[in-house]
Amino acid sequence: MRPSLVYGPGGESMAFLASLAALPVRFTIRSGPVRPIAVDDLTVSIVDCLESKKPLPPILEAVGPNAMTIGDYVDGLSRWLAVGQRWKSPIALNGLMRFGRLFGQRFVNPDTAAMLARGADGDPAPLGRLTGKRFASLDKGLARHPATKADRIAAIVKPWIEALAPALGLFWIVTGVISIAAHENGLSLLASAGITGGVAIALILAGGALDVALGLMTFPRRWRMKALLLQAATILLYTAIATILVPGAWADPLGQLLKNGPIVLLTLFLAHLSKADA
Repeated sequence: MRPSLVYGPGGESMAFLASLAALPVRFTIRSGPVRPIAVDDLTVSIVDCLESKKPLPPILEAVGPNAMTIGDYVDGLSRWLAVGQRWKSPIALNGLMRFGRLFGQRFVNPDTAAMLARGADGDPAPLGRLTGKRFASLDKGLARHPATKADRIAAIVKPWIEALAPALGLFWIVTGVISIAAHENGLSLLASAGITGGVAIALILAGGALDVALGLMTFPRRWRMKALLLQAATILLYTAIATILVPGAWADPLGQLLKNGPIVLLTLFLAHLSKADA
């Protein structure tokens, strides 16, 4: 049996596409035609085929009744989630996905990505004749499992979570480069603690290199959780050192040290999610 795009609770591709449906922007999606089929209908069809006394063809296309683009499918998920109006964007999602892969972002598994690119059309008639059933349209199939508040929250949060880890990685890389390039500030801070000369320069270079390394480690998913935990520990270490050297920084109106608290919590949150995604 060769299914088209299967949708239903717990599906990986549906979770990804639902996250697109929850965005306030409707991206252009280049794809071949698909005929989404509800997982309920697919399951019943498989059972019917196994129990059938009729001869089965070598390949049965398990497809829904309506051909559509992936963009149409995402629109259907948007209606299911009831997330409101979305603004059309000329930006192609396909390019964004390729760009994301450069930074270790795997939105869907390779098989699903290939299917989304080429499409998955077919003729629903043979399987319908064999089982004697009519498969649900996309809207009716989704209506069997109404979207819950948890579904909406998961769909809304997912794309932002995917963007946060690379953003943190870039933040660490940039701050590492800046700390080395603008080393005068670091030298002044260390001089106030009596650390000068070659030792001070070595500490600044080592700190900057550490920041860049931790940033780079954030992009590959297999290293992400460890990198994030190391980042949180490093922030706490930097905060402790700054507290000893410049205790007045806690009263800085721009929150020079106070902002480290929320950043550590965010980093630990992402590390926890990375563990679940490993």
